[in-house]
Amino acid sequence: VEDLQMRICACSPAAVQLMQFGAFPCAPILPSLAVDLRVLEFARNLFLQVAPNNTAFSTTLERCLGGMGFQLQHQNSLRRRFGNCLLWYIHLRSEFKAHYGKLVEAARIEHLGLPESPPADERTPLPTPPRAATPEDNRATSPSPAERGRTSTTPPPSPRQHGRKRRREETPPVVPSPFPEPPPRTRACEYLRRRCPACFGNLKRDPAML
Repeated sequence: VEDLQMRICACSPAAVQLMQFGAFPCAPILPSLAVDLRVLEFARNLFLQVAPNNTAFSTTLERCLGGMGFQLQHQNSLRRRFGNCLLWYIHLRSEFKAHYGKLVEAARIEHLGLPESPPADERTPLPTPPRAATPEDNRATSPSPAERGRTSTTPPPSPRQHGRKRRREETPPVVPSPFPEPPPRTRACEYLRRRCPACFGNLKRDPAML
């Protein structure tokens, strides 16, 4: 634990200076706590193996610091501030990986001459879902008493006709798929190539691989 005093300005905020020292602040403006990046990376990997429990981790760390003679000013202050550091560190790390992953994938597509996926506005539009029947529709489709009297003289359908009608009604209507057709792929997706480059990193499918 170390107390650090800094001079901050608009061109050099506290968060940037702390990151240069290898620490992650708990707030972008006037942070009161900064955690070493190695400690945050350790906590991130630990919570990948066990259930995330920021309270237990912070309480253990606070007791260890108290045993070494470091006393915090407020109770549970480390838990809240350390939780903020860990949350935004994981978010920043994910954004970093996603940004550079897109740059690498774009350079790979340009180098290999692979077709890019069509934009979202050029894909097949989703069909409009059917509208549910309303009470007004039911009243509009129900016949009037005079019409019911005229139709009451109609002879009932024969069993053969009734059977044909039921067979036609039992056939379910063909509903189009709401999802557009996926673009053709000539190689495995980026996730599979990243997980196992030896199996999915080839430009073409190897017939020897099952």
